[in-house]
Amino acid sequence: MYIILRGSVGIYVTNSSDTMSEVAHLGAGEVFGEMSVFDDLPRSVSCIAAEDSICIAIGKDDIESAVAACPDVAMMLIGAMSGRIRKLNDEIYKSHSEDGVHAQEFVFPAEYDRSHDLAEPKHDEKIILSFSHTCPVCHSVIGLKGLKKNEMTPSKPDKTGRVRFMECDPLWYDIWSCPHCGYSRFYRDFFNVPAEAAQNAKAAAENVRKQGAA
Repeated sequence: MYIILRGSVGIYVTNSSDTMSEVAHLGAGEVFGEMSVFDDLPRSVSCIAAEDSICIAIGKDDIESAVAACPDVAMMLIGAMSGRIRKLNDEIYKSHSEDGVHAQEFVFPAEYDRSHDLAEPKHDEKIILSFSHTCPVCHSVIGLKGLKKNEMTPSKPDKTGRVRFMECDPLWYDIWSCPHCGYSRFYRDFFNVPAEAAQNAKAAAENVRKQGAA
């Protein structure tokens, strides 16, 4: 690969009729030929100096030592590749726009609004089973609510195929959370926590509390 110190270089591609067309013009501080350093594939373009120029040549065997000695080289490479990817994206977008190909605007289905309720839904107390238990992570005594599903009266399924019940939304009670450490899990697995996972979750909760205090 080459880093241009002075001068300028034209980047050319050859079409099917063996005619070269300039697709880019690079100046001092820019790089070219970097792709073959990484993928070992043949050159995809031709580079011709547009004027008297001075460049630094870096071979594949020297790239690691060059980056280690001068981290700015790595940032230059990343910037060059990002710029070319962005240019390709723009060209793809323009070609699709000219062809009249457009993505449809995404509309969030109204039937999913209930999935984002933050307030506890109304429910009939006769179907709620309240009990206390010890959190498997922080070992605090917590209060939990379960459902007596045999007492619930189903209503018609909605457009998503999800069965709703007349007394409450059962999905609200499918996940239990500890108010002390924040540990959450599906109710069937809430207390089935391996010892190592419990220790990791406890350490994470402690870090969160420390950061909040700070």
